[in-house]
Amino acid sequence: MQMNTGCLILAGGKSRRMGYRKSSLRLNGTTFLDKLIFELRDFPEILVSVDDAARHPEIPYSMIDDRYSDCGPMSGLYSALSVCESDALLVLPCDVPLFSGTLAHHLQEVMKHSDTDALICVTADDQIHPLCGIYRKSCTPVLKRCLDNGNLRIMDALNNLKVHFYHVEEDSWQLQNINTPEEYQKLTAKSCLAISGFKNSGKTTLMERLIPELIHRGLKVATVKHDGHSFEPDSPGTDSYRFWQAGVSASIVYDNDKYSIVKREPLQESAIAWLVGDADLVLLEGFKWSDYPKLILLTGSDEQNNSLLASASNCISYITADFSTEQLIQDTPVYCRDNIEAIADCILQHYHNGDLKHL
Repeated sequence: MQMNTGCLILAGGKSRRMGYRKSSLRLNGTTFLDKLIFELRDFPEILVSVDDAARHPEIPYSMIDDRYSDCGPMSGLYSALSVCESDALLVLPCDVPLFSGTLAHHLQEVMKHSDTDALICVTADDQIHPLCGIYRKSCTPVLKRCLDNGNLRIMDALNNLKVHFYHVEEDSWQLQNINTPEEYQKLTAKSCLAISGFKNSGKTTLMERLIPELIHRGLKVATVKHDGHSFEPDSPGTDSYRFWQAGVSASIVYDNDKYSIVKREPLQESAIAWLVGDADLVLLEGFKWSDYPKLILLTGSDEQNNSLLASASNCISYITADFSTEQLIQDTPVYCRDNIEAIADCILQHYHNGDLKHL
């Protein structure tokens, strides 16, 4: 059956736990609302549910006022379904900034082949997300009846509808709600992972192979390397090298799409998050005795390997030259250094679980 699907973003909540409007929170410089609008840009109709459009001059999109005042998301859903041009609406709260257009279109395809009133997302922990799903216009009478009776629980309305509960499984991280300042701080903290091991263990080579794989999977990657020896900040003979040798406190070189800066002062680790800008993941080369989450390369001598196994902390996996991926060391997975896809899978799992957030 042909079905024309639009989108509805619920932005009329009170945001009591957050303390300010969640739609205006920013992730990498973009508001939650703008990011969702961008992800859903291919849909023919996009509506934003608010309590009163006159109170939201900051929202430049098509807004739908609640027909029932102070009745929560059910009122927003009912109001939008009553006036939308689409046959159905993909519904999302404004506080799921990680939701992707890819998942949105996948849910749309599933719904096209489902003879139900609604498709509701279920995450890997079996939690039902009634505000993340697709609702057909056929839901409108049930929603109105609930509103007229003062029953504002979405789950009660679903009990009177034909519903397909769809498990999003590995995409569950995209439905993460940001409801509190603590959750927002965790979301915006930089994710970092140390690639650690002794000298000549293959750290740089592993990073060189992992970076394009992680970029291919949608991450923006930055790197930080600690040099235990004094390094030359530029090539001898260049103008900037001559300035540096003359004693400048800072040297900047730039062109139309990049720049380099060298400063004559110690780097505070707290400044790394600012320096790497909007990178999703920061790979730290070295840092083996730090508390950062890390991959540890066990490719040195037995003495060195045993030292790392005994002392290194917060290891998410070990990398070796010859172990199979099925083996474990101290309940920690072991990967062959040539199995780049499996190592990237491991990194992405911890990234999406929030285990790598530290900076």
